Amino acid sequence: MRRYDHELLQFGIYADGIEALVGDAAEGEETSEATAGLSLTMMDVLLRPVEFFRGMSGLMSAVWNAPSEPVSALQVT
Repeated sequence: MRRYDHELLQFGIYADGIEALVGDAAEGEETSEATAGLSLTMMDVLLRPVEFFRGMSGLMSAVWNAPSEPVSALQVT
């Protein structure tokens, strides 16, 4: 009997350029635009990433428009 091992769902959270928002970037060092998001892989197929925000204005918009109640990242109906 053969046994197959496959991961059903895998996710990763990514962030880049966040140090520039908190002032930890080195003086004179070029920083990238602040970005954060979530990537999903379902049964070895990479799905389109979900971007939470890009840049300072995207972050501020996400913060001010966020609901006061916790929100599930994945909702199944």
